[in-house]
Amino acid sequence: MSCFQNESSNIGLKSYSIMEFKSTSWQGKIGSSPEIYGSVTLLGKSDRHKLSLSSEDHNDLIEWVIAIDSLQTYKQAENSILNPLDKHRLLKSVFKDCIKGGEIKSSYDEEWSYTKEGLLKSSMGVPYSLSYRWDGEMLIGVDKLSTMFGSGKWNGISLIWYDNASNGVITAPSLRYDWNDRDREYTDVSEKSQVWKWSRNFLASKFGGGEWIIEGDIPEPVVMFLQMMRISRMRRIVDVVDNNNNNNNNNS
Repeated sequence: MSCFQNESSNIGLKSYSIMEFKSTSWQGKIGSSPEIYGSVTLLGKSDRHKLSLSSEDHNDLIEWVIAIDSLQTYKQAENSILNPLDKHRLLKSVFKDCIKGGEIKSSYDEEWSYTKEGLLKSSMGVPYSLSYRWDGEMLIGVDKLSTMFGSGKWNGISLIWYDNASNGVITAPSLRYDWNDRDREYTDVSEKSQVWKWSRNFLASKFGGGEWIIEGDIPEPVVMFLQMMRISRMRRIVDVVDNNNNNNNNNS
């Protein structure tokens, strides 16, 4: 993780590995009235090395807390800053509860609607009527057909798509894009040339065609999940065609 002088500065004061710190703590409290956001304290392996993070914007601080917890999970740290329930509550508060809803259109002629309750529904451009429920962390199909096309998970730094088996069982992740907040980009971890970037209300590919346009207020991870869902669907079609060709060759 990196700390910067201010929002407009690209000169990093210092970059830190999360494993440099022996303990982290957040002096915040959620679910209380009023909620307390406090600050984050990271204590280095030497007690004289301490880093404190605070922000006037509560959402910025919450996103830091979520990101630190996810980094600790990836690095298999002995202790993380959040328990799973609190993490889900924070993700919900930032990426769902304050979102009003709107429409999403794409250069693929797909159109989707999203409500403030977190319901995502296809309206055109998809050969099936698909519906998903978003809770700030998970995007999950509300019916058997939608579930067959997969589900997504957001942890604050990565978007992960699970291409569910036909019986609805979640399989191993099929896609993962990591989020760069400073550049506002998602990068495919297995194919670094695949980058999607936000510019105002547009999410567009940096290297190739394709874009998604927001009308209204939509959680940004949900829009990227639509692109990941589309990639997964296209891969399925290719796999079916390849299998049919192989079967025809074997029978000839």
